Amino acid sequence: KGSRTSRQVLCAGTGDEPRFAGLDEFRKDIEALGLITEPADTDFARKFAPFRGKPVRTVSETVTRFYRNLKRPVVFYYQQAVDEILTTAHLALVCAMFRYDVIFALGFVSVYRDFFRSYPRPDERESLFRCICDALDLDVGQVTKEADDALAYVQGKTEAELIEEIERDTGEDGAEAQPVIAALRACRRADGEYYYTRLFGIGLMKIMSSCGVEINLESVKKWANMLKISYARLDQDIGTYQMSMEKLTQAEV
Repeated sequence: KGSRTSRQVLCAGTGDEPRFAGLDEFRKDIEALGLITEPADTDFARKFAPFRGKPVRTVSETVTRFYRNLKRPVVFYYQQAVDEILTTAHLALVCAMFRYDVIFALGFVSVYRDFFRSYPRPDERESLFRCICDALDLDVGQVTKEADDALAYVQGKTEAELIEEIERDTGEDGAEAQPVIAALRACRRADGEYYYTRLFGIGLMKIMSSCGVEINLESVKKWANMLKISYARLDQDIGTYQMSMEKLTQAEV
């Protein structure tokens, strides 16, 4: 407590010498100050106790794996898009609260397809996506099929039909449940505790568009409320995505 203690803990360096050479040294200093305590006695802490202290692969390790497998450098203009996809997907996949589903898969595949639709080396488009999937430990065939199947299921349905299926929640989605409906029911059933990700938001936008929903403030709020997720986050992620696509279109021209 107090500014003096804060400076002792957070100081990155003293003069030219780093204060902490590594995480072990950092932890020892924290322990000496009495700032590390036992896990909280809460349902959340008990639920994720098995993950406490386990090593987690870093973003830099995932990015390194990607570039190690590449045969040729990424075209400069698309460099940021690759890093963004790798980082966003990595942070979701390594989180203990995250649960993979077809909506996430659809968002992941859609982002790549949309941003790399005009990649100047068409023959490398598929291998580039494969390298991204390999770096994230995702099966390229599985994630692609799940995304395509999700769109195929939704196309031809109306918004009302889809919402009726989602809200007809028996609470028992087994192996036979349609993946899109099962994923959206699970999100709704979590009642605000669903671990939302940006790629899930993009996947949801694709689902909405495919069943004829116009993407605007009203429709985004309607679906966010129906699924019991943050309207502000969903609206922000969709808005950022649409703005990025507009910039990409201008760059392509």
